[in-house]
Amino acid sequence: MNAVWGIKGIMIIGVVLLHMGYPMPDLMTFFFVVSGFTSAYSMCNEKSGGVFGYYKRKISKLYPAYLFSFLMSLPLAFLQNGEKIENFLNYKWGVAFFTKLFLLDSYFPQGEMVFFFNGLSWFLSSLCFFYLIIPVIWNWIERRKWKQNIYEWFLIGIFICGIVIGIDLLVQGDSVDYSVAWWYIYISPYYRVLQCLFGFCFGMVFLQIKDYMDKHRIKGEKVLFTILEAVVIYAEIIIVYGKIAD
Repeated sequence: MNAVWGIKGIMIIGVVLLHMGYPMPDLMTFFFVVSGFTSAYSMCNEKSGGVFGYYKRKISKLYPAYLFSFLMSLPLAFLQNGEKIENFLNYKWGVAFFTKLFLLDSYFPQGEMVFFFNGLSWFLSSLCFFYLIIPVIWNWIERRKWKQNIYEWFLIGIFICGIVIGIDLLVQGDSVDYSVAWWYIYISPYYRVLQCLFGFCFGMVFLQIKDYMDKHRIKGEKVLFTILEAVVIYAEIIIVYGKIAD
């Protein structure tokens, strides 16, 4: 998985540049796809522990660090906005506080409130929707002994990719900042989960290739990962220049 972590590092730099004002594409898509990809690995290699065991592992891994960042963002929000404390004791702050505390802020359109404080929590909120449904899907897959069918995983991945592209074509033209259409394709978990599932299918295909190479003692896993890294980086570069050209 070293190549995947290498790509993540490059994309993180891209996200930093985006927030510094440099023109960049929707790099967050990459992180949702990779989250699905790595989830395929963890599902195949970790002990099951059942649906609730999976939830327990994810909560213990993600939520303490998130809660710390959430609490740290509260005083920073006061300092940044320079407002009196009574101005924060209103409906807007109440909704933002509750939804962000429980990672629900991406589940419905909130306009600019989605970035009100701790603005990046929407990403984890949408990602947790994928983590909520994937163990249920995995149990269904295991009961049907469906893990080994590389062709079906590939076709399902292509089908999901087609849905994502279709939604983009239908909605993106109407995606004025902070509109419902903008929320749906940039923030909502109902759209982002498709990107995670596409990555999951791609991960399952990749695992079947790896298992075949291991079974037949074909050396080249590192080469395979390197090829993956090069292809993804090249694709991201094409996307960046395409978006800048638009």
